[in-house]
Amino acid sequence: MDSKVCSMLMRGHGAWLMFLLILATPSAAAAQSHAITVGVGYQALRFDELSFPLGFHADLGAGFDEHVSMVGEFGWARESVQQFGLRDITTGLHLAGGGRWDFSPSHRLRAFGQILVGVERNKTDIEKFGSVSTSAFLLQPGGGIAFRIRGRQDLFGEVDLHRTTRQGESANAVRVVVGVRVRIP
Repeated sequence: MDSKVCSMLMRGHGAWLMFLLILATPSAAAAQSHAITVGVGYQALRFDELSFPLGFHADLGAGFDEHVSMVGEFGWARESVQQFGLRDITTGLHLAGGGRWDFSPSHRLRAFGQILVGVERNKTDIEKFGSVSTSAFLLQPGGGIAFRIRGRQDLFGEVDLHRTTRQGESANAVRVVVGVRVRIP
């Protein structure tokens, strides 16, 4: 992907948000027969040399049938280190959308897989030097296990490959999420 295409994708963060919200909003027919899910949880990101131990995850899903749903996701992660007597804080935000496949929706313990595409925005604040922000294209395949704890509530764990691409350079991270997902009929 060349830098002009990446730049065009990164310019309209508001447009991305609107696009993902439209994708995650179910049609009237789907809303009548398949559940909407809302999930929240803790996330941690680990790049080769950088860890984001503090994070938040939120997702919204709309089912097409009992196995396939459209998903919109938001993530926030933060890392803070002290280097050379200066505090360095990096904050990462991502917004993505895509599909989720539930392999055995009627079981209490079930596996799922998903592929999401979106945008990631990172901001690094270095004490006394200011801040630098970057945006990148995001591809995030992953999967996990959900455990039904009550009729409409699931505990879930998820592991994803969090791949970002900016101006021809790519970076890979492993993302781990633990949370609760609620089905709204």
